[in-house]
Order: sequence, then structure tokens, then C-alpha cells
Amino acid sequence: MSTANTQSLDWLQSQKESYGFLDVGFTSLKPDPHFIVYEDWLSKGYHGPLEYMTRNNDKREDPRRLGEGLKSAFVFLFPYPNDFSSPHIARYAQGEDYHHAIKEKLFALSEKFHREVCSLDHEKICIDTVPLLERSLAIQAGLGWSAKNSCLLNRKHGSFHFIACWLTSLDLVTHHSANSNHCGTCTRCLDACPTDAFAAPGILNAQQCLSTKKNK
Repeated sequence: MSTANTQSLDWLQSQKESYGFLDVGFTSLKPDPHFIVYEDWLSKGYHGPLEYMTRNNDKREDPRRLGEGLKSAFVFLFPYPNDFSSPHIARYAQGEDYHHAIKEKLFALSEKFHREVCSLDHEKICIDTVPLLERSLAIQAGLGWSAKNSCLLNRKHGSFHFIACWLTSLDLVTHHSANSNHCGTCTRCLDACPTDAFAAPGILNAQQCLSTKKNK
């Protein structure tokens, strides 16, 4: 691992807990190797009513198109709320709006990084609303694998977490390999789905998902 890689990642690892993050990894930016899977998913209409997922796909295909000079990504895992109370509202949606909460933490972390590690010519903080395949970047950053429930599964932290990406102009070189799939023969997540929304293991049909399915 290069000096720039080691210094940056070691610093972020030392800071992550104070900002509430579970884990952090990094990867260089390049045309996304999982985009072809995403295209096939769209072509089958599995995005359902989520039409925004069909727009700006040139950026999903190559995240370097999201801004000038972007070369790498630090990828963070942030836990779902622990103080959830309603069984009728998804755990991730309870409590403070995660878009704002995580963005504030990453902006603060970025400012400290500029002061204590190095300045960045270009950067972009992405929290779910940017056309980016965050799960794919997390896999490339060594933070887990795409599970049968179509979520990123981390061996230590499970899948109850958000993925946040901080794209930077740092020229980091990825040396690690993506985590292997450790789901094995387990199908507990598929069996638990109340609307049988999986067309196949890892392939969610949003038209059937409870979160988008209209009441009839």
C-alpha cells in the first residue's frame, strides 16, 4: 500500500468512531464493474415506480463523471438508528433524516482531513441522492458483499447500515480484493420477505417490495 493510501486510511480509521461510523474503506474510481448488472435489472423493469433510477446512468457507469478531478472514493458504513419504536416504519427511516445527519458528519470530517492530513483539489460527498452505485463501491472498497437480500453484508456489522461515499482527487491505488460471498445456503432473508419481492437471490423486484407497493 502506498504512503498516501496508508496515511489517509489510518487517519480515517482513527477518526471513524468519533463521527459515528462503523467502518471505512477506499477504492480507486473507474468504470463500475457492476453497472452491467444494474442495466439488466433496469431492463427487466425491476425498478418499478422508481423512475429516477433510470436517469444519469452515464454517471452510475463511471463515477468519475460526477465531478472534475475525482479519482478515488472513501466509503463509510453508518449504523441504522438504535432507538427505533414503530414496527410499521422501516428501521432506517426512523429518527433524524440520515441524509442530513451523515452529510454533516462527512463535511466535518473533510474539514479536519484538510487540516491534519492534506488538502484536496476536488471532492464530492454522496449520501444516497447522487447517481452512484454505492453498494458496488463498498464492495470494491472491501467492506462486504452483495447478499441475497440485495444489501451490502458486512461480516462484523451485518446489513443494518447506510453507505456513504466521499469522492476525492487523491490518487489512491486499490490493492485489496473484494470480500467473498459468505451467504452460503442461507435463505433467511428471502424467506422473511412478506411480499416475496425477490425475483432471484440478490435480485429485488421493487414493484413487489413493501416500501414501494401501493395499497390496494
